[in-house]
Amino acid sequence: MTIAVTAPEKFAFQDLVCVELAHRFQKVSGATMLVEPTAGEDGSISWPSRNGAITTVEVQVKGASGTATLRDLAAYLAHFPDRCSTECLFERILSDPNRRAVFVISSRCDDQLLPLAHREDDTEFAPRAVPEQTAITFLAALLGTHPTPANRTATKLAAERRATIASLTRLSPATVAEALTRVFVIERETDASVEVRLQRALQEQRIDTHSLRAAIAHFMDIVAKAKRTQTDIVAPIVACINRLAPISVRAPGYIERGDEKDLTWVLNDRRALLLSGQPRTGKTWTAREIASEFQRSGFEVRVGQYVEEADRFLTETTGGERLYLLAGR
Repeated sequence: MTIAVTAPEKFAFQDLVCVELAHRFQKVSGATMLVEPTAGEDGSISWPSRNGAITTVEVQVKGASGTATLRDLAAYLAHFPDRCSTECLFERILSDPNRRAVFVISSRCDDQLLPLAHREDDTEFAPRAVPEQTAITFLAALLGTHPTPANRTATKLAAERRATIASLTRLSPATVAEALTRVFVIERETDASVEVRLQRALQEQRIDTHSLRAAIAHFMDIVAKAKRTQTDIVAPIVACINRLAPISVRAPGYIERGDEKDLTWVLNDRRALLLSGQPRTGKTWTAREIASEFQRSGFEVRVGQYVEEADRFLTETTGGERLYLLAGR
């Protein structure tokens, strides 16, 4: 099934990224996420690790197109909190082995930045090896993020920030390489690509296609409120999904027969499927199993016993894709 984002209004890219990350981390026990936290970045995700320590991921969202380089990454990591000359993002990564940084960018990584590109199969941003040469190149780029002004005049804050960055460039390449193992770049993301991925994940939770954008709009309202109150967005998003998602039609404890994929193919191809046989042979449970797969693909599924009701439901001109499970009486 292909999802196309064709609505006239698009959601704000930064907020959409935060929603998608919060949705992704709903499966991580104890995970919370703040959007635009005080003295932080665009977002911050935290969860308790197995050893009891709190793992924190700081998130920056960059929508510029083009090619991203190590120089760009150095500028991102040299970001200081407002009116502060210490505790830039890279300092925070250096000082806390449980802290990570994630950059969601619309541009493409160049060859030097590619070692920091995030793997899709890594769901919790696990540290991975970074070449020492990458660290050496990054150190040189870091010093260039706060150059000395040509006229030798600068504000006190700018001078102090430049001194802080200069002190970081005296670190060993090995120390910098270790810190960069906890820095991740998610490249070539747009509002459309993030929304499509989020829609697919919501379909897996039985949100039908017609309701997807309304569900995401609810999530964006949660983000807007959380910015003002500095509160978690993961739990409210999960609660919203639980309210919106219909109950699964899948029969509890169903044991597969082995022909479900073939039956699903027939239903996809012919748009109708009739299961017949002796009573109590599992026809209804098999039909529910097949219907649940369509439900997880974005179909609105209804179960009933009346042909007239099925006809009205399936021929309704508004709404998304639908499936009616006509169970025998």
